[in-house]
Amino acid sequence: YRTLLANRPPLNLYRMLPRTGALARHFLAMGEAIRTRLSLSPSLREIAIVRVGVRTGADYEVHHHSVLARKAGVSAASLAAAAKPDIGASPRESALAADREGALATDEALVIRYVDALIDTVRADDALFAQVEAMIGTDAVAELTMVVGFYLLVSRFLTNFDIQIEGDLDHDEWV
Repeated sequence: YRTLLANRPPLNLYRMLPRTGALARHFLAMGEAIRTRLSLSPSLREIAIVRVGVRTGADYEVHHHSVLARKAGVSAASLAAAAKPDIGASPRESALAADREGALATDEALVIRYVDALIDTVRADDALFAQVEAMIGTDAVAELTMVVGFYLLVSRFLTNFDIQIEGDLDHDEWV
């Protein structure tokens, strides 16, 4: 396990992860694949991850992935819109409310709607799925769906074990 962490930042998440036994290695591999080997754009990936963190109350996830989102080119306004916790009752209303000031690009708004649908109803309706698929392609929608599922797992792990944000970590050293 220590070998797997050799080139990673000293995150509190990694201090708790060994408690998962054999799952830790696979968890790290999945996270690495998500961060480095997707056709889904990094900016849309990070918007989705931040949105999952917001919707699940995983402040740790939102904190770290907000930094990664900005590094991936997500504007401060888009990030702020994605980070609104109670911006609507339904996935469609959520995205519309987030975009009231026009902060979100079309693809960002659709990704937020898709994330919200997966969280709220598990399955996006056919019309939303078709819109997202037309915009980013079938492979990227498949990846986006896996990203949402993985980060739902991550946020549940973070919140149930009350993993705290590191106060002394300089993101510029590892982002």
